[in-house]
Amino acid sequence: MTPPPTAPDPNNPEPGPLLSVRAALILLAATVLGGIVGALTLVGGGNVATSLLTGLTAAGAGTAGLNRLIGH
Repeated sequence: MTPPPTAPDPNNPEPGPLLSVRAALILLAATVLGGIVGALTLVGGGNVATSLLTGLTAAGAGTAGLNRLIGH
């Protein structure tokens, strides 16, 4: 037999989520954007280092742009 559930302690509230849905969406979209840009750079003839740098730059710029674009 399982014990009955206990009432939540008002002095120790449950912590909220680590990221909001908006933040998770922005980071996911920026990661996808950076991956696409990096892959296109590699396919277009760039070497791996250039592709990684381009993809990371696109992801960073995408994060800033999407933060402004997606409303609060």
